[in-house]
Amino acid sequence: MSIVKKIPSLSNRITINFIFARIINTFYKFILYTIKQSVILKRIV
Repeated sequence: MSIVKKIPSLSNRITINFIFARIINTFYKFILYTIKQSVILKRIV
């Protein structure tokens, strides 16, 4: 019984981790893009 109960929680955890990883990745790309844009603006000015 315990093994059957552990499997859904494990898949649930993987799904949560995947979503969390995607959010972090998007956020990281956004930060990098913002930094690049600010560097380009500083070079122009």
